[in-house]
Amino acid sequence: MAHLTRERLSPQVSSDELKACIAQLEAEAKKGDPFVAPVFMMSHTPPAHKYWSNMGWLMYRVLIPALSYRHAGYWKYSPEPLNL
Repeated sequence: MAHLTRERLSPQVSSDELKACIAQLEAEAKKGDPFVAPVFMMSHTPPAHKYWSNMGWLMYRVLIPALSYRHAGYWKYSPEPLNL
């Protein structure tokens, strides 16, 4: 317990710095590439959870295949196949 000194237990990042970091993270997330995010989501979701009921067949059979061809090399080593 000697290594738990008061200096090590004191916060190293202020609340304002943390809020700025979160704001920057949210801004970067909103700038995401629409050709990557949906296909990444589909190729990294286990088969049991892959087909959500609120997304129609248009998403699975038209949109995802169309988006996946632009960056086809990205999905080669995905944990789950797209099975489109």
